[in-house]
Amino acid sequence: MNAPAIPITNGRIPCLDGMRAISILAVIYAHAIRTQGFPAFPGMNALGDLGNLGVRVFFVISGFLITYLLLKESDRYGRISLKDFYRRRIIRIFPAFYGYLLVVAILALAGFIAMEWADFGYAAVYLINFVEKKSWAVAHLWSLSVEEQFYLLWPTLIALLGWRRSVWLAVGTVLAAPLLRIAWWYLLSEHQHLATKAFPTVCDAIATGCVLACLRDMLTASKLYGRFASSLGFLLVPAAILISNVLAFHTRPDYLVGQTVRNVGIALCLDWCLRYPKSRVGILLNLRPVVWLGTLSYSFYLWQQLFLDRHSNEIWCRFPFNIGFAFLAALTSFYLIERPFLKLRSKRPMKSGNRVGGGASRGIREGTRAES
Repeated sequence: MNAPAIPITNGRIPCLDGMRAISILAVIYAHAIRTQGFPAFPGMNALGDLGNLGVRVFFVISGFLITYLLLKESDRYGRISLKDFYRRRIIRIFPAFYGYLLVVAILALAGFIAMEWADFGYAAVYLINFVEKKSWAVAHLWSLSVEEQFYLLWPTLIALLGWRRSVWLAVGTVLAAPLLRIAWWYLLSEHQHLATKAFPTVCDAIATGCVLACLRDMLTASKLYGRFASSLGFLLVPAAILISNVLAFHTRPDYLVGQTVRNVGIALCLDWCLRYPKSRVGILLNLRPVVWLGTLSYSFYLWQQLFLDRHSNEIWCRFPFNIGFAFLAALTSFYLIERPFLKLRSKRPMKSGNRVGGGASRGIREGTRAES
């Protein structure tokens, strides 16, 4: 199985950082409108829960990008190195994450924020997505826990099962997750909140991105899909995403159909942006300020929680000051923690040894610095 042919611009996959920027803005907006001092206006919730939609975009991008990078490595070496993969993930994720948790611990010990230390422990080992009622400062880390669980499982499954079986497993996950969510609704009704957080019930969003990466060449070769993607009819895809997001409060239909509609729709929009990076949408997503905000999205997501606390009336949690403080914290985290470690990762080349599974393929373009 070959990695999909994707144009690389200035060492980066076009549009991905732009999509991250839109996603983090959606998350920030969804959290900010509930904080003290935010001015109410008609239609402020007209598009549904934009925070959850933004996280869902992050999930699809992560599944696509990680799978693309693993396919690329398999193309180049014939196998994938689990050791190199986990080293890259640790350097990418851990420093900023544990830097945030260190500050949270200090603030909690000093009495500035409330913290259940069991929640802190679950967050520290990426299991907070299985905790129902969470302390505010670590509640948002459920999504990072889901991603870490994906990072742990997906490359290992590829190494054990090979690419073709892994793709079928990802397809099966996309199909089975809606049924699992409905079963959760009826059989675990006292824990319904976890149906939107636990890995088995939300991993289909990531799996959808994985399937796109593996099957994108088939989409590219399809003349029928190509005509659809280049027509005005494709506007039905983002429309379906937004309509299903608005209707998400109908819980059972959303569990069974709505979430899958959004996942697949986001994946198709991602594919469209990669097809047409010179379109007006692509140009917007690739503007330097938008790309820069996208690269800042991980630190921004980590730190916004401390300042967008809807339960607090402190000045740093009141709009618009909370946005400014969250932005400054994200800048500090990115330039003092994240960026130095990313440079460290880029300076250390991958070793060709210690590679397992995956199968060989050929013909992939080199040079992406795309990071999830």
